[in-house]
Amino acid sequence: MKYTKETILRTVIQAAELYNENLANKNIIFVGETPKHNLFYLESLFNDYNFLHLTGLEYIKSARQFFNDCINHRLNAKNIVIPNNKIQYVYLKMQVLLNAMAINKNAERIGDYNYSKDNIEVQKIIGTSNLCIGMSNISKEGKILKYYYPRTLLKDKINYNTTQHSKIVAVLSKDKGKELYNEVTYLSQDTSIAKLFDHDKIGSMLDYETLYSKNPTYQLKINNFFIELSQIIKSNIAMKQGYNLSLFNDNEKKNDKGDKEIDLNI
Repeated sequence: MKYTKETILRTVIQAAELYNENLANKNIIFVGETPKHNLFYLESLFNDYNFLHLTGLEYIKSARQFFNDCINHRLNAKNIVIPNNKIQYVYLKMQVLLNAMAINKNAERIGDYNYSKDNIEVQKIIGTSNLCIGMSNISKEGKILKYYYPRTLLKDKINYNTTQHSKIVAVLSKDKGKELYNEVTYLSQDTSIAKLFDHDKIGSMLDYETLYSKNPTYQLKINNFFIELSQIIKSNIAMKQGYNLSLFNDNEKKNDKGDKEIDLNI
């Protein structure tokens, strides 16, 4: 595909709409798993004004205004600047920009940036088979920030840009300003919500009630867990008191002598 200012304009408007739907003003937590099956995470914030950095373009107005002009279809090609030394760089971004707007759903790997490119100041890389989003938690003033934010987009393989990388097993999101993560946007087949809750730090950041209520499969699993737990408790109580479990039914619980009833409906 040959890119002109007009085709770039159409692409970034479409990408902005996807960014607005999936990422804008949301905290996204990417959960990775080491080869030894230990979980770790990267907590990020995708502000609306971060979108401009992912396009590689320059805009005569502010980054936030660029995003607003995109989603409101007021973007004017005359206001877009593509520096001569970045034309090819921008064209490559355009080829993966739309897929990058669903990084909360299609992220595959996460790793430490290897500083293979002199003009990119990021610390972490999140990517798929053909794109990388560079993430940074250092401000322009050199301050360490609470969250990582998206700083650049590359059309490249993640193993070319990381010292080491691990698979991503879960991605969750919440609206900016909310306390707990309440939406699962990706979960690998061999990972469960229960495993995330088992992790001390990750578990404390998740909205237990909302996550299970939004996922019937997980709700069924937790219901089955409590049913099994109830049965174990009943069995333990009965055995400690010397009851014959084979004589129990749902409505009447009697001991071996048949002269005592107990209520085990826990």
